[in-house]
Amino acid sequence: MAKWSLGKREHASWALFIAPAFLIYTIIFLGPVVTSFYYSMTNWNGLSKTMDFVGLRNFAHLASDAAFLKALRNTFLFTVLVVLLQNGLAIPPRAGA
Repeated sequence: MAKWSLGKREHASWALFIAPAFLIYTIIFLGPVVTSFYYSMTNWNGLSKTMDFVGLRNFAHLASDAAFLKALRNTFLFTVLVVLLQNGLAIPPRAGA
């Protein structure tokens, strides 16, 4: 049985230390993201036992929905205004320092 070189030993310890964090990240973050993306491609209402795959039809419906487009515009406008206002209020006091 061959001994591991220092580089391989460091790789193995790195993998052992990162594995629990990666597992937790996968379960808590990536799992729900992938699942919700899959559900967005179906017509499942969240309660029924059946669901049919509809592909991008849900997103095409959103793109033509006036209420969604108005909400998207309002969200974008709010974000831009808040960023400009907060930075506008924060930068002048620092300019004199």
